[in-house]
Amino acid sequence: PAPAAGAPAPAAGAPAPVGAPGAAAQPQAMVRRDINYTSLLFKIDRAALAANFNKTLGVPQVPALLQTMFTQVQLYRQEQNAAGAWGAPVLVSSLPIYELMQYPGDAAPADPAGQVPFFAYSDWAAENQEMIARPAFYETAPDAPAWVYPGDVPPDAAPVAGAPAAPARPFDPAHDVPKTPEQRKQAQDYRNAMNPRNAAGRPGAPTGYPPGVRPGMMPPHGQYRPSPSAPLPPLTPPRAPGLSYPQQPPTSGYRRPDALPSNRPNQNPLAGRFDPNFLTDDIQILAHDVNIEEGKTYRYAVQYKLINPLFGFFNNGPAPADPKLMGVFSLSSPAVDPKVAVAWAKPIAIEPRTKIFVTAINLHSGKATFEVYIWRDGGYHLQLIKDLMPGDPIGPTPWTVVDVRPELRAKAENYVIVMDAKGNLKRRDTVSDLADPEHDKLKTAAGAAAAAK
Repeated sequence: PAPAAGAPAPAAGAPAPVGAPGAAAQPQAMVRRDINYTSLLFKIDRAALAANFNKTLGVPQVPALLQTMFTQVQLYRQEQNAAGAWGAPVLVSSLPIYELMQYPGDAAPADPAGQVPFFAYSDWAAENQEMIARPAFYETAPDAPAWVYPGDVPPDAAPVAGAPAAPARPFDPAHDVPKTPEQRKQAQDYRNAMNPRNAAGRPGAPTGYPPGVRPGMMPPHGQYRPSPSAPLPPLTPPRAPGLSYPQQPPTSGYRRPDALPSNRPNQNPLAGRFDPNFLTDDIQILAHDVNIEEGKTYRYAVQYKLINPLFGFFNNGPAPADPKLMGVFSLSSPAVDPKVAVAWAKPIAIEPRTKIFVTAINLHSGKATFEVYIWRDGGYHLQLIKDLMPGDPIGPTPWTVVDVRPELRAKAENYVIVMDAKGNLKRRDTVSDLADPEHDKLKTAAGAAAAAK
């Protein structure tokens, strides 16, 4: 996904109490600030997930034993240094607008009293799958560029010449990130409808199971059989818990079918517990990073965890093929390893908030004039900086003028040498800078922003 820098977003926290006890709540003003951010989409291959899941569990072919859900998604970041090497992985914090319950750990004690926090977390996770695996981004200011789902085309992007207009697509509550109050309500209504606890006619039983059978319960012998049209793959001997690596998808084509078959278990991985064997699409998980710096290059990897359906299941029954699985709360994808290339997404260069263009060079005085475009309050603003000499900083940018030089070649333009904060040198001349299409685009945007004041 392409990084978006400087998108304003409210850093909204919990509103403080206002007024006397019992007084009506007072509206809180939106907090507006510019931030650098990147949003990333990762894909979990459904076939690999199902194969690893079946191989790990090694349990009878009973769908109730294969029901799982996300318990944790962790995003890791590496920064590239000047030599092109990658630094140590850093765990990226979740957006501060979300209050996540503390994760209890992967391994649980055998003592039932010690397992209480794990079951409490399981209940919380069941109601917050979107927050865990596909959290919505900040609400952007009305006059700022809208946040765009990774891989989608920005609403203000120019259409390709000759290309047919893309048909309008209604909001998909299963897989689209809600951006408006109406869409948030649609998404919540969909999650409620898909939640097995809310299945009509059989409280507590998901679609596709007989009465009295629910995830985490062993059906009576012979009462349930997998559908012949979608048989479960054969199970292999169990191995150490482990899932597949998530990968970045090339496009965001993950869309919910128009209707989910009613004779199968839940196929939406974020609508409650699901069986990896019945997924019709790969799973896409979303993550955000708002602690990045302009001009730097990063790459990202994700580790995800799914609840172990066998956790606490056999306390009063026969042991599974691998008894040690009874004490495992979550099954995890491989740990993020800097040496494993497949685990990391393609590098992302964070676009700088300031852009410079040299517009005039005076060789006699040894001075140059620059147009500086600064991202602020949701748009670019123009600042003209004149008569800069070698050693002068170019306004509020990381660039400094190093030299003003004549071009000795015939019909060539005089130029300046500028240097950034890392010591990188760059040659700039007026002909190239003024002919740059980005210069015209920024000048038009800055003019519109000034006229709107």
